Amino acid sequence: MTRSVERILQSILASLQGRPESGYPQSEESLLRLIREELVGVPADGYPSSAEAQLAGIYSYLTGQQVSGRLSKEFLVRAIAGCVGQQSYERGLEQIASVLTPPSQFSVDYQVDQSSDDGDQLETGGFMGIDGGDFRVRSTNVAANRSWGAVRFHNGPFPVQGSIITAAYLTIWAEDNLLDDLNCDIHAQKEANPLTLSVVNFDITNRPRTIASSAWVEDDLGPGWVQSPPLVGVIQEVVDICNPTSFVLIFKPRSNVVKTMFFYTWDYTGHLSGAKLHLEWTEP
Repeated sequence: MTRSVERILQSILASLQGRPESGYPQSEESLLRLIREELVGVPADGYPSSAEAQLAGIYSYLTGQQVSGRLSKEFLVRAIAGCVGQQSYERGLEQIASVLTPPSQFSVDYQVDQSSDDGDQLETGGFMGIDGGDFRVRSTNVAANRSWGAVRFHNGPFPVQGSIITAAYLTIWAEDNLLDDLNCDIHAQKEANPLTLSVVNFDITNRPRTIASSAWVEDDLGPGWVQSPPLVGVIQEVVDICNPTSFVLIFKPRSNVVKTMFFYTWDYTGHLSGAKLHLEWTEP
């Protein structure tokens, strides 16, 4: 979707100043004056007011070449952006924005930090367990014996909608070396602000899940911290539709063979064993 001229200029100015995009002037001329001031370091009040004059000044600053004569906005934008051929004014500004405002890169680690952010649920009957020292993920072809798990992360920052996820994985503590065979698919809850887990029956299986999933099928995981397969596609599906303020990852057991896995929870002794989520992303 093409952004308006004003919206593009606001994003350039916000990136140059390192602040949110709200609170800026709405007019094209005022925004260009402030961008020129930010680049050149001369108060904006000292510049002529027209958009052409501001673009000429920006061109001179970026290229070291003076502009002679009165040139159109479209020509100046194409010159600044290094465009060739006939392109729209907005497209030229987008190219300038891509140079002046490279994608912001983030790397954040989260950890479960409360009792209601990890737990398990029986598939049949829906009984929830959220306050024990471990949670179970059990696969089997008998639905009544399958057990689902979930972990929630709520302390941001989180990727904004439109971000590109470049890395994502869980690190979680396998309880022992006896019941440590995992056979599941990991989904994310497909909502912007997933709530904490509750004791209401079926609170895990009733949550909307991403289509994308990551298979985690591995024996002899424990004991100790173990890392999941990549979850990039799972997280990306959520970020594509909303601005998340928390993430819930759901362990969906498979129904082919019997395998049981116990993970420690935040409630385990010392409150240091909650699952961890690592994310890396770029923002537009």
